[in-house]
Amino acid sequence: MNCGIHATFPLPNRVTYYCMLKMIMGELMEKDDFQLIQQILAGDESAFGDLVQKHQKSVHAVAWREIGDFHFAEEITQDVFLQVYKKLPTLKDPNLFAGWLYVITKRQCIAWKRRKKQSIQSLETMSQQTLEESAYASYISEVREDAAVECRREIVQKLLEKLPEIERTVVILHYLGEMTCEAISKFLGVSPNTVKSRLSRARKRLRKEDTILRETLGSVSLSPNLTQNILRKIRNIEQAPPSGSKSLLPLGALGSSVVLIVFLLGMSNHFLNRYQLPYSLDAQSETTIEIVEVPIITEIKSISDEQNRVGNNTSPGNSSSNGLQKGNKEMQNNLQQDSTKWKLPDGAKARLGKGHIFDMAYSPDGKLLAAGGTIGIWLYDANTGKELNLFVEHMESSTTVAFSPDSQLLASDGSDSTILLWNPYTGEHKATLKGHQDSVNSVVFSPDGKTLASGSDDETIRLWHVESGALLRTFAGHGGGVSEVIYSPDGKVLISYGRDEMLHLWNSHTGEFLRTLTEHKGYSSGIVFSFDGKYFASGGEDGTIRLWELHTSHEDPTIEIEAASGLHGVHTIVFSPTDNILVSCNSGDDVIQFWEVETGKLLKTIDSPEDTTYHLALSPDGNTLANAGGNGTIQFWDVATSKSKLILNGYAEMFRDMAYSPDGSALVTVSSGPCLQLWDANTGKLKKAYYPGKINITCIAYAPDGVTLVCGPGPYEYDTVFLLNTETGEFGRIFQGDYEGFESIAFSADGKMLAGGDSSGNIYLWDVDTGETIKAIEWGQDFVRTVAFSPDGETLVSTNDSEICFWDINTGKAIKTIAATSIAISPEWDKFVCVNWIKGGTTQFWNMGDDEPVKIITLEAKTYFQEYSPDGKAIAGTGPRETISIWDADTYEMFHIITDEHKKSSRSERTFFVRYSPDGRTIATAGWDSTVLLWDAPR
Repeated sequence: MNCGIHATFPLPNRVTYYCMLKMIMGELMEKDDFQLIQQILAGDESAFGDLVQKHQKSVHAVAWREIGDFHFAEEITQDVFLQVYKKLPTLKDPNLFAGWLYVITKRQCIAWKRRKKQSIQSLETMSQQTLEESAYASYISEVREDAAVECRREIVQKLLEKLPEIERTVVILHYLGEMTCEAISKFLGVSPNTVKSRLSRARKRLRKEDTILRETLGSVSLSPNLTQNILRKIRNIEQAPPSGSKSLLPLGALGSSVVLIVFLLGMSNHFLNRYQLPYSLDAQSETTIEIVEVPIITEIKSISDEQNRVGNNTSPGNSSSNGLQKGNKEMQNNLQQDSTKWKLPDGAKARLGKGHIFDMAYSPDGKLLAAGGTIGIWLYDANTGKELNLFVEHMESSTTVAFSPDSQLLASDGSDSTILLWNPYTGEHKATLKGHQDSVNSVVFSPDGKTLASGSDDETIRLWHVESGALLRTFAGHGGGVSEVIYSPDGKVLISYGRDEMLHLWNSHTGEFLRTLTEHKGYSSGIVFSFDGKYFASGGEDGTIRLWELHTSHEDPTIEIEAASGLHGVHTIVFSPTDNILVSCNSGDDVIQFWEVETGKLLKTIDSPEDTTYHLALSPDGNTLANAGGNGTIQFWDVATSKSKLILNGYAEMFRDMAYSPDGSALVTVSSGPCLQLWDANTGKLKKAYYPGKINITCIAYAPDGVTLVCGPGPYEYDTVFLLNTETGEFGRIFQGDYEGFESIAFSADGKMLAGGDSSGNIYLWDVDTGETIKAIEWGQDFVRTVAFSPDGETLVSTNDSEICFWDINTGKAIKTIAATSIAISPEWDKFVCVNWIKGGTTQFWNMGDDEPVKIITLEAKTYFQEYSPDGKAIAGTGPRETISIWDADTYEMFHIITDEHKKSSRSERTFFVRYSPDGRTIATAGWDSTVLLWDAPR
C-alpha cells in the first residue's frame, strides 16, 4: 500500500520506538511500578489495569515456560494477578515488585501442577463414561491452538534449550526486543564486544533456524480481554491488611527496570530480588571484580553456632538403629524402608538403581561418604558402606558435593543453577542459594568454613557467606563456563579453571587477579592443593600432571608427570594427607597411580576393574581410597595393601536399553559404561552386574529361554553381536561380520532366529544354533531403529527415522511400507499404532492386514508409542510433554497419565524407555537419570 509518505530515512517501527524511549527515559520508567502501586493502594482501579498490562506478558512467559501449555499459562496469569491484588498491601518495598511477582507466579505454577497431578490420579476412580468424557474434554482443550503455531513454539523452545544461558539471553533480547548490541550491553552490564561474540556464537549454533526464531519470538500475543477479565474479578476480592513497615524509597536508575527486563526475557529459573550485572573481562574498561551487597537467595535459614554444632555429639555410630539421630522423625520414617523406596515420586512403587555418579567426597571427620549424581546425593557410612540417606531436592542432577571443614554442612550444586546446603547427619535442608544463570559445576568451602565458592557455566565464580547466605563477590574472567574452583589451605588464594582451558589465580579476599597458567594442551580435569599449601597440581586431557609452586612468579610447572597413555588423559587427582604422595586415575588405562610429589616418580599402581576409574576420593587419614566409574560400583581400596575392601553396587551410566525376562522375574538394563545389571523385578534388588569388556552395547533382547541375552554393539564402534548367559556371565554364540554397529536386535518367538538392524540401513538374519547369516536385507536407509518378529516367524517389521517396513522373511521382499517414525505392535500381531512426526504428529491405528488405518488422529504434543500391554488392551508411550501416557487400544483414546518424575539434565529429556512387565501389572520406565521407576499399571 502506498500511503503517500516519502522520507530519506527508514521509519522505525513500534518496537524500535519503544526501545528508544526506554533508553532515553530509563530513569522515569524506573518509577512506574512504585507510582502505580501507590495509586492502586489509594483506590485507583485503572492503575491496577496499567500494572497488569505492563507485566502480563512476563508472567505469561514464566508460566508458559514452567508448564508448557499456552492456554493454561493464560489462566495462571489471571490467577497470579488476582493474588497480586489481594496481597499488594503486604508488599513492604514496591521497588521489589518484580521479584515478588515472580515468586507468586512460581507458586501458582507449582499449585497448578499439584492440582493436575491430583486430577490425573483421580482418573483411576472415575467411571468409564466419566473417564471418556474427561479424556475427550482434555483432548479438545489441547487442540484449541493452531497446530502449526504450537509446533513452531515447541521447535523454538527446543532450539533455545541448546544454547548456554548467556547466549540464550542475548538471542532473546536481540530477536524479541529488537535491541542492538550496544543496547544489550547496557542492559546486561557487559561490553558490546562480549554481546557481539555471544550473539555470533549463538547464530553459528542455530545458523539454519534464524528465520523461525525471529518470527516465532515476535508472534506471541495474549487474549485481548485478559486485563478486563482480571479487573472484573478483583471487585469481589478483599485486599489483605497492609504491612506495618513503611515503604522504602524508590531505587536508583536501572534498579527495578533491569529486574523486569531480565524477568520478561525468560530467566524464570532464578529468583531475582535484585539483578546482578554480569561482568566480563572482554570489556577493556571494566574492573576486575564486582562486590554485591544484596544476595539473590531463597529459603535461606541462618546457620547459627548451635546449628553448626549439630552432629558434634552424634554420629552414625551413636544414632538410632537407622544410623541417624533419633530426633529426626521424617528421616527415620524414610529409612525404615528399603532404599529402593526412598524419596519416591508420587505414584511410583520402587526405584531400581542409584543413578550415575558425577562426584564423591569424604567428610573431614572420615565418617561419611557423599556421592552426587543424576538423581541426587547418596550418603553412606564411610566405614561400613551402609546407606544413610538420599537427597533429591535438586530439580535436576547434582554435579558436585563438598563438606565444610567441621563436617557439619554438605554443599551440593546442580544443573538447575542452584546450590543447596544440608546438615549431613540430620538430613535437614539448611539453605538454597540462587543467583547463577546456568548450571553450577563446582562448590568448595573456604578452610575456615565461613565462605562458599561456586563456579558456573555462566562464566562467573561467586563467593557466598555461609551463615547468612549473602552473596559477597563475583569474579569473571573465563571465556567459557567455570569447571572447577578450589581454595588454598590458608584461604588466601582461589584457583579457577574454565572451558577456555585456562587456570586463573585470584586473591580471595580482595578479588585481585594474580596470574594465569596455560600449560596443558587441552582441558584440565582436576585441580588440587597439597595439604601444606606449597604446591597445587592439575591433570589434563594431554595425559600429564603438572605440579605448580603457589608463591612464585614463575609460570612454568615445577614438575611435569607423564601420567596417562589412554585416550582420555588424566581424569582425577588427589593429594594424600602426608603431602608426599599424589594419586591419579584416568579412563583409558584402568589403573590408579601413586606418585612421589617431589620427584614425580611412580611409586605403585592398582589395577582396577575395567572402566571404573572416573572419580577418586581419599579418606582424611589417607588409608582408604574410593573410586567409581562406568561399571556401576563404588570400590573401596586399602591404600597400604592395594586390596579391595568393599564394593557398593547400583550405579550406572546413561541407559541404552532395558528388557524384562520372559517370566517377569528379572529386569535387565544396559548402560553406556557398558554395564549389564540384572534386577529382581519383585524386590528391586540388584542380582548381578556384568561388565562385558569395552563394547558399547546399545540394544539387548531376551531369548525365549529366559536365560540368554543378545547384545548388539553401538554404531561405528564394534562389529560383533554376542550372546550372554545371564546366570553365569559366560559369553555364548558370537555373530561376526562387516557390520556398522546396531540400533536394534530381536529373537524370533521360537528362539531359533535372530534379527539385527545396523546403522547403515542393513537388516541381518542369523541362525542362532550355527551362527550363520541366513539373509542380509539392504534397506538403503540409515539407522534401523527397531526390528521385531511376528509370532509365526514369517514376517519382520523394521523402522528408521522416516519409514516402517514389513518384510517377508523367506523372500527378503518388502510387503508394506508406511511413512512413520515409530511403531508399537500388539502381542498377537493383530493391530499396531504408528506416528509420523515428520508430518506433524499424524497417528495411525491399524488392524494388521488392512490396506487402510482404522483411525487417524493428529497429536499436537509429541507422543512416542512404545509398547502394548501383554493383553493387548492398552498402549504405553512417552508424552505428551513430560508424561507417560496410557491409551485404550480399542477406543484409541488416552485414559491415564503418569507424571514423568525421572530427573533430567538441562539439555536432555527425562524418560527414554517404557516397558510392561509380562503379567501386565507393572510399568517400568527408564530415563536419563540412569534409574528405573516402577509403577502400578492402570487397568
